[in-house]
Amino acid sequence: MEQEFGGYLCAGPPLENGFFYDIYIGDNRITPDHYEKIEKRFKKIAEENHSFQKIYLTKQEALELFKHNPFKVQLLTHKIPDTAVTTAYRSGPLIDLCTGPHLPSSKLVKAFKITKTSAAYWLGKNTNDDLQRVYGVSFPSDKELAEYVRIQVTTQMFFPF
Repeated sequence: MEQEFGGYLCAGPPLENGFFYDIYIGDNRITPDHYEKIEKRFKKIAEENHSFQKIYLTKQEALELFKHNPFKVQLLTHKIPDTAVTTAYRSGPLIDLCTGPHLPSSKLVKAFKITKTSAAYWLGKNTNDDLQRVYGVSFPSDKELAEYVRIQVTTQMFFPF
């Protein structure tokens, strides 16, 4: 998303059914018109077969590595004790703060879908910067993604609230 829209990646935790990632892109917005472009980019990255490598960093090393991202700098400055070690993961050109774990390789993700977007606030406070939250799901096969989509459509037909 950083490469497609510019801005700064913020946080991206897993959820019970998928994940989300917050990104700061100023006044720009990610809309359903962008989903296909994001999905195609993700598929290309997954096919590149990047391994996920856990990296241990001192607070100072992490601050240096993420000095271009004011959101990561704020997290590191306020949440990591000076003598602590934190973790990041490297996958191809992407390095991001994360506790993990991850799949061994991006090639294991064969199907990916953006499910929705929403607005969010940095650290959940309405006085902070506006973020774009992008929700998605991934599966090891197109068949499993198709089944997920079928269940979602069926559920919405019977429980539209």
